[in-house]
Amino acid sequence: MSAAVAQPVSERLPLPSELPLLDYEAKLYPFVANRTFAKEGWKHDKRWRDTGPFLLDTNYGTHPAVRIYYSPGLIDWLEGGRKGTVPDGAIIVKEMVSAPAARYVEYRKLLEVLHPDDPAKVDSEMLSFLLKTGGLNWTVLVKDSSVSHGGWFFASVEPSAEIDSFDPPFSPASGQAGDGTCMRCHASAAEELTFSALANIEGYDGEPLIFRVDESWRNMEGFPPGPFRLPEVQRPANGKSEAALIQDLFHNDDTLELSNATAAASPSTINPEFAKTFPPAGGIDVARDRLQTLPSQWLDHVPSRPGGAQHFLTSDNCVGCHGGLGGPPYGTTMFLQTGPNYGDGYNISEYGEWRWSPMGLAGRDPIFFAQLESEFALLDAAGADDLKSNLGTTCLSCHGAMGQRQLLIDAHADPGAGLEPNDFKVDYTLLHAPLTEAEKEQQKKDGTLPYHVYGNLAREGISCAVCHHIAPPQRAEGQPDYNKLDTFLMNGTTGVFRLNEADRLVGPYENVRRNPMQNAMGITPVYDAYIKDSEVCGTCHTINLPNVDANTSVPLEGYTAADQDVFNKAGRNGAAFLNAEYGATFQEPLTKFQHSVEQATYLEWQNSRFSEKATERTCQSCHMKTDFKSVDGSLSVPSITTQIAAIQDDTLPDVANRLPQDELDVPFREGYRRHNYVGLNVFLVEMLRQFSAEMGMSLTDPMTYATNGAQLTIDTMALQAAEETADISLELNEGYGGSSRAYKCPTRQVTDYLRGLVSGAPSLKCARPVQTAKRSGAPAAPMVQA
Repeated sequence: MSAAVAQPVSERLPLPSELPLLDYEAKLYPFVANRTFAKEGWKHDKRWRDTGPFLLDTNYGTHPAVRIYYSPGLIDWLEGGRKGTVPDGAIIVKEMVSAPAARYVEYRKLLEVLHPDDPAKVDSEMLSFLLKTGGLNWTVLVKDSSVSHGGWFFASVEPSAEIDSFDPPFSPASGQAGDGTCMRCHASAAEELTFSALANIEGYDGEPLIFRVDESWRNMEGFPPGPFRLPEVQRPANGKSEAALIQDLFHNDDTLELSNATAAASPSTINPEFAKTFPPAGGIDVARDRLQTLPSQWLDHVPSRPGGAQHFLTSDNCVGCHGGLGGPPYGTTMFLQTGPNYGDGYNISEYGEWRWSPMGLAGRDPIFFAQLESEFALLDAAGADDLKSNLGTTCLSCHGAMGQRQLLIDAHADPGAGLEPNDFKVDYTLLHAPLTEAEKEQQKKDGTLPYHVYGNLAREGISCAVCHHIAPPQRAEGQPDYNKLDTFLMNGTTGVFRLNEADRLVGPYENVRRNPMQNAMGITPVYDAYIKDSEVCGTCHTINLPNVDANTSVPLEGYTAADQDVFNKAGRNGAAFLNAEYGATFQEPLTKFQHSVEQATYLEWQNSRFSEKATERTCQSCHMKTDFKSVDGSLSVPSITTQIAAIQDDTLPDVANRLPQDELDVPFREGYRRHNYVGLNVFLVEMLRQFSAEMGMSLTDPMTYATNGAQLTIDTMALQAAEETADISLELNEGYGGSSRAYKCPTRQVTDYLRGLVSGAPSLKCARPVQTAKRSGAPAAPMVQA
């Protein structure tokens, strides 16, 4: 009777979809860090190899030096000619060390000369060298077709096998299904999001690609003079690295210091006038464990579903390609470099500026949530607490647009799932995917498990997939023959936007490269001129709400009966559409009240000269700039020309099994529109910056490593306030009885229409500080707010 053969550890590994994230990492990471795959005899690359050139002590590869191990399932797929799909459970382990590969290839040859009869010693000393000198770590791909459209779980593993933490200061997850930063390049693969080739693997025909490597690496510490330690005169640029040479170009660091500016220190004393106006009421020193905090932004993760994309995905699917590149050796795509280091400057990519804009912060906006709580309190006071869910869901249809609308879509598509679409609870914004079995059991117990995906989506605010999915509203059957504007106003406001197909994202450019996005997410980018229409913005910047405490038998103050009928009818139309399209009824109880416009931003624009053809400036013209100017005026780019995506194309080193080049050549676009989306709400941005730990925000950009995203938004607001709002002059007149002065500050709108100053929403105020002094030059009178 033969002894039982132990099942390989790799075959006992669960699939990523079978465990919550941290529990899965606790299984996978030790398997990788202990190099169990090597002990099991997985096939691997012929030798350490580079992924790009290495010049002037700088790696131009897409990865460090690599030696990849392939599980049996992956080898079977490769031997089958890369046909069909990679089987679930197949694993690719990309063992990585600091480039170039030559140092490890040559060191191993040296060990083999020193220990010709002891291969175990060679392997042992080689591993020690990799850990000590090369910074050994691993990138891992695990196939699981149920986790995302692409079907891969990506992970980055350190020798410590440390799993993720989502505590401050909030780093991106090291393990994730459908990781957007990885798919930036992997989406350019011809099949299955992998470039793996038998030619790289020991025992098969062919050779790996070879890249130029100069002698700059031959300056290794701890080695005697010789091949591993050449004198400076035998190394390029007399031993100087590219980074050192670039450093020499930036002798003046003023611009760099400005771009990396942080918030000014708080005053050490309290302004007595402020304290008098807003006396302390207690509760200032609240212990952190009593605070309601928001989850890390890196828990806002919803990849494209397998079997067909859903409408709404989180921005981390987009950041890899549309998050910019912060300088050499990777490039400066959608980035303005002002200093020698990678990330010194301004990230003006789609993701980079959106992230810290009021749009990107809308789902974490503490001002909004405070106002919503006050509305709930007012409903209680008015005896209308039964309308809280109706009003809250309506408000979150903009501030939590992706989560609220995706819940409507999913509940309608699968009535048996038991989802409740008519009450999008504020508490959903505190949910995230369970990270452990204990968290999963708790969510099952309290009934929130089905809703965490919608919380992840809602915290993203007005994210990429909202605007890039919006379609124009249509007249409903039986409505009058409205013109375009009336059709929109009567059917498309208050967050009741229409959607195009789930597997299409619209953009402003024709002739786009489609295959990478199709590979990564199953979504096709297409041109649609409507995304340049102000109506896209108007859907959430025209808010028509019920007045629940008003007399329903008479029009609201200032309205005629005909006026009131128009507003009420628009409210009913929106409710009717949501019911017809999704079976939703949350707005119907609100239609019995008199309606009025709570936010008129779009209407103000519509009634200005900038909606007229001869003088047209759309919302996008002002709030998506095509130029750039630093706040101190030291940097000015009148019109930005850039690629709008960074992918694995001909600007990166060659790789096997890539899509044809004509499907990857991303063109440079003139007149690129920044996604800065600012008004004048500096308070919001400053609050989230200063309290980033409480609000779940990372201060470091994931693609460019820039740390000045919040400051860039504030600077852009400052420029808009200074140059695109109003001119203010001061007139002095005799006061009452001649004993005092009356001060008048006439204001001329620079834009000559109401959108120049804060005016679209009644809750927003503009305060102008005025300093007064006696004519003799005596000390100034106290600050007065006008």
